[in-house]
Amino acid sequence: MTKILSILFKKGRRLKMILFLLVLVVSAYFYISYKIGYNPLQNTSILVKDNKNTLVESLIGELGTYKRKESEEKLRQLELKRLQNPALILSECKKKGELLIYEGKATYADLLQEETWASSKTLNLDLKYNFGIVFDLRSIRINGFHDKTVVVDIPVNELRLKYLELDAGNAHVKSDISLFASQYTPQEMKSILDNAYIYTKNDINNNKDVFQEAKYGLEDALRELILKLKYEVVIFQDIK
Repeated sequence: MTKILSILFKKGRRLKMILFLLVLVVSAYFYISYKIGYNPLQNTSILVKDNKNTLVESLIGELGTYKRKESEEKLRQLELKRLQNPALILSECKKKGELLIYEGKATYADLLQEETWASSKTLNLDLKYNFGIVFDLRSIRINGFHDKTVVVDIPVNELRLKYLELDAGNAHVKSDISLFASQYTPQEMKSILDNAYIYTKNDINNNKDVFQEAKYGLEDALRELILKLKYEVVIFQDIK
């Protein structure tokens, strides 16, 4: 028992010695810090304060980013609401009304001959025409929207020939009349030219290639008009 107490006493002395040295070191640290003007507790407070400030600034930045994104989304939704209104496009089309979308040239050539036992006469026609095809933009229909994409229905039957004019400067009419043949009268010439006009008009109206080109011209004109309203994509569909 005496031996055990002796051991504990020795360990107790060691513990006291360690505590004494620890207190001595801490006291020396604070004494030296005081002498040189360094306050460890104050600097620790500053460090915590800096960390808090950094955290607050980070939260404020994230909040600002969220609010900015939220504001941008609201503006986007308002813009979509404005764009996804058929009246926006239809009102612009109403202002334009009938639009000349295609102009072209046509040729009519024919050789007329009349012969009898005593006379003969011929009439050689080489006629040039200018023509134009129009479309009334008020007849389009808005099929639907998807974001900033709009689908437009075009009634292709509304494409029509607006004018057909003889290009007198490039028209050539040559007659060859024998000695005993009569000249073409003004009424005969008018009838011949009227027939040439009707033939040319029907030829244009039945020319699918011409009206296909006219439709392309219409789509280009409509696309330009609609994209100016801030749409991004325009899709066209043909209807009758």
